[in-house]
Amino acid sequence: MQAVEEESRIAEHDTVFPVASGHTSWSESPLLPRLWRYSKTMLLLLDTVTIFCAFMLAYYARFYIDFIPSGRDFVGDAQSYMNSAAVLTMIWVFLIWRDGGYENGLHGAGAPRFRILIRSGFYAVAGLMVISFLYRELLLSRMVYLTSGLFAATGMLCLRFMFISVDRNLAEKGVIVRRVAIAGANGSSRELVERMKGKWSTAKVIGYINCNGLVDIEVPTGEKLLGWLNEVREIYEKSPFDILIITSPEQVQHQCSEYNDTVMEVINFCEEKNVAIHMLTGSFNVAVTQSEIGSFSGMPLLKLQDASVHPIYITIKRITDICISVAVMLVGLPAWLLIALLIRLTGEGPVLFTQTRAGFHGKPFKMYKFRSMAVDAESRLKELVDIDNLDQPVFKIKDDPRVTAIGRFLRRTSLDEIPQLLNVLKGDMSIVGPRPEELVIVKKYNQWQRRRLKAKPGLTGFQQIKNRGEPDLAQRIKYDLIYLKQQNLSQDFYIMARTVWVVLRGNGTTH
Repeated sequence: MQAVEEESRIAEHDTVFPVASGHTSWSESPLLPRLWRYSKTMLLLLDTVTIFCAFMLAYYARFYIDFIPSGRDFVGDAQSYMNSAAVLTMIWVFLIWRDGGYENGLHGAGAPRFRILIRSGFYAVAGLMVISFLYRELLLSRMVYLTSGLFAATGMLCLRFMFISVDRNLAEKGVIVRRVAIAGANGSSRELVERMKGKWSTAKVIGYINCNGLVDIEVPTGEKLLGWLNEVREIYEKSPFDILIITSPEQVQHQCSEYNDTVMEVINFCEEKNVAIHMLTGSFNVAVTQSEIGSFSGMPLLKLQDASVHPIYITIKRITDICISVAVMLVGLPAWLLIALLIRLTGEGPVLFTQTRAGFHGKPFKMYKFRSMAVDAESRLKELVDIDNLDQPVFKIKDDPRVTAIGRFLRRTSLDEIPQLLNVLKGDMSIVGPRPEELVIVKKYNQWQRRRLKAKPGLTGFQQIKNRGEPDLAQRIKYDLIYLKQQNLSQDFYIMARTVWVVLRGNGTTH
């Protein structure tokens, strides 16, 4: 399998950096780093043992101990269960391998591909159940099937955390690092490098390769320019690398044909040397799922749109929005009434503030908030901000003089947002999503900025937990687009839980 075939590349090119002084070869390194060349094969074999043992453990738990109600008058045949364990093991390991679960990537062995593990496990157990209907000798206890899946998933998750810990430890000591060469130096490549530096990784950028054709690229300060893309063989001889990442250079029309030939030559070279090669597009801020990569008459086609959202996810998210909104409004009703009373007692004006905001696809809707500003706040805005001459369509006013005393508390705790649960119930908003913006600001959006309108606005969002109060529009939209690309229920719940922590800490409040 591919996991085994690539071991020769890792053994040849995984770079060993000295812990103290001088070069440390694999033969001079401790046993663990030398064995770690075969980490992918080790993980595959350990997964195989884990799944098989988990199935047999579920069998014994079902029939021999009180962990699972068993009705001990009947005990299943152990040989039949061993056969089923072997089938489940083969299916599950194959599905993980097929989905790239044994690829090191930039994060190293046991990279956090937990979703692949769980998804493949679901399909493996379901597949075993289908097979059991076709072959009666495998028609065994469904409780064992389900419990074995839980045991195996838990065991393999623990294995991956262990592998991640070892990888991180070896990387921090400089014992094992995968060399990465970056072809091109645009915004996407710089962001990738920053993420690699910001998070633990067994990958190290050794330098940049110019693929712009005519113009020298500007490499980040302190980084090395290795040469030109068409000199990849010479570069490799001087500075071997394990991974090559090609970014999308800005090519003029007459350079396209020559550039494509060069890239094809580079691909052939990397395949010859067993160097992993990746393309970082960065030209369009979109993400795709596997189903959106196809072909027409043998020609590869990429569907340029954000990763599609599953209709089941939309339905469950709507149900979740309604349940959470009703629960919070009912449980916190005494607090909401107290807030309303304090607003009335501390100043003139209505309890609720309403304003037209841009919703899904820019559709206007009336958004509700507890009033935290003076009644004449909107008319005084022009005294504080020249909206017509903003460098970018966004603004934040620190220590806003229009905010009332009770309003400062409400804003710091985000309790002024509670009435937006009414918007959630009406369907104008969701619990999680990009924050709704004022229409006057949205009208100044460019086409890239308008992409944040591709989902219902939310009370909280990915941007709010990452850099709440961030005044830079590009940064805010970047996190909104990341959320749109990766929408799923687990991320929504993570954002909701993280929001509580961010609010308690008071991050990013401007009052």
